[in-house]
Amino acid sequence: MDWVEERKVWTLTSKDGMQLGEFWAVVATDKIMASPRAFLKTGLPRPLDVAVPYLAEKVSAVTSSPSFACMLVFSQSLTTIPLDGFNIVGSKVLAWASCDSSKPKRDKLMSSGECWVLHSTAEYALEVIKDAGMEKPSDELLSAVARCLFEEFKKIGGILEPMFAKAHRWGSAFPDVSIAKEEGCLLDEFKRIAVCGDFCVGPRVECAILSGISAAEKVQDLTYLDSKY
Repeated sequence: MDWVEERKVWTLTSKDGMQLGEFWAVVATDKIMASPRAFLKTGLPRPLDVAVPYLAEKVSAVTSSPSFACMLVFSQSLTTIPLDGFNIVGSKVLAWASCDSSKPKRDKLMSSGECWVLHSTAEYALEVIKDAGMEKPSDELLSAVARCLFEEFKKIGGILEPMFAKAHRWGSAFPDVSIAKEEGCLLDEFKRIAVCGDFCVGPRVECAILSGISAAEKVQDLTYLDSKY
């Protein structure tokens, strides 16, 4: 990603060297663009370092907490739970539960029953990672995590055994800080580049959506100003 000062445009190049074209504005939606992982994956400099180093510095300072996610499949709907999603308060293990089948068109994937997704607390995830290390989790470990999360979920009451359960480690699940809570996103007006994501507003999916909307609106405003002047 390069800024061409003479023409005031961005040029984008794929990691295998293919020229993707020139662009009037760019919206970056993943903090990996300012992360050392970008270099490890591509062997190239971090895109935001080259383009807008002062924004890269802000994004690279974001730390994240881990979580374990678990998919549960039940043969019957959990009629004892009147909610599609909710936070769990006071648990050291479980932080969030949501009925994945309640999402649009998801109910058509199963003739009966429901899928639920659980998220562990960061506290629980850190304890597991401390004991097991950061290498790829074994099937045995993930099975034990899935069982632990389900047992905590089962405390709600009236929940049958799932016919399928699978856990996944989410190493950088939720940002610990919000770097543009009021603004909604980061923006360089001169170079017309916006950076958005949950790390700008808050550690929830709706915060990522709000940040993306903010970035789109700000770029649209720049389009209006550019055409006006």
